[in-house]
Amino acid sequence: MAKIFITGGNGQLGRACKRFFSKNHQVVSTDIQEMDITNSDSILKAIGDFKPDYIVNCAAYTAVDRAESEPDLAYRLNVVGPSKLAAAAVLFKARLIHISTDYVFDGERQYPFPWTEEDEANPKTVYGRTKLDGERVVLNTFGCDAIVLRAAWLYSPTGHNFLKTMLRLAATSTADSVHKIVNDQYGCPTSASELAKQILYIIESPSYLDRGVYHTVCSGSTTWYHFATRFLELMNIDTSTFKPCATAEFPTPAKRPRNSVLSTDKLAAKNMYVMVDWETALKNYVIEHGQTVYKDVLASL
Repeated sequence: MAKIFITGGNGQLGRACKRFFSKNHQVVSTDIQEMDITNSDSILKAIGDFKPDYIVNCAAYTAVDRAESEPDLAYRLNVVGPSKLAAAAVLFKARLIHISTDYVFDGERQYPFPWTEEDEANPKTVYGRTKLDGERVVLNTFGCDAIVLRAAWLYSPTGHNFLKTMLRLAATSTADSVHKIVNDQYGCPTSASELAKQILYIIESPSYLDRGVYHTVCSGSTTWYHFATRFLELMNIDTSTFKPCATAEFPTPAKRPRNSVLSTDKLAAKNMYVMVDWETALKNYVIEHGQTVYKDVLASL
């Protein structure tokens, strides 16, 4: 039984991790109410008595567009916070598992060619730059046994995410509605449950995963438009009001990568990759959570 300390415990991934880890391990899950990851005293107070074997950092500033106008806050949460956690991991001789993102790449590679861990990062957004800096700080902290897991297009039954937005649009549609969804950005939709299972497998595996960077996304790739319509089809919801559009028709403050497909070959080569393809994960999500999520969305309207 391992002792696992989770930060960002109220987020999409944090909740999924707590759910899966607690079955066979001793878990402490914290969020901003219990611990400030940017404050060393707060971290030591929260972690000190527990003395974890693993620190799983799910805490981050993830508001991609808002980060363009809040770079200092994004830096504190995505760089300063991880640096403090890395120092704590060294102090308590814990392994740090740090979650990063596909936004560390510029997305300019031609689809369907994926990004590997060896490719040069070149983020084009504040969010991407701070997440890359966060990767570097945990890996460069002397004595820190850290692995960085890059995820993408994360969704879960809790919190704010793309699928819930699609349900809200569908629920409020009229005969004249037209909902444009970007169809020229490619990525790997990833279930928080699948990512939590992957992290747990790494923790429980008898094989030791070397420190470094690994891509952890569901296999396969698609566009936002096809992701949305496939989800709604599985929910038995009409998709006729949803139309594909180009990125240029949907401007955002932060530039989105056109191709953020991540290769998982590195993890697979070590026989450590256990995530299913994105469509299977989506079907499982709908079976397990679909009706509850839909009721929650309707109640929020």
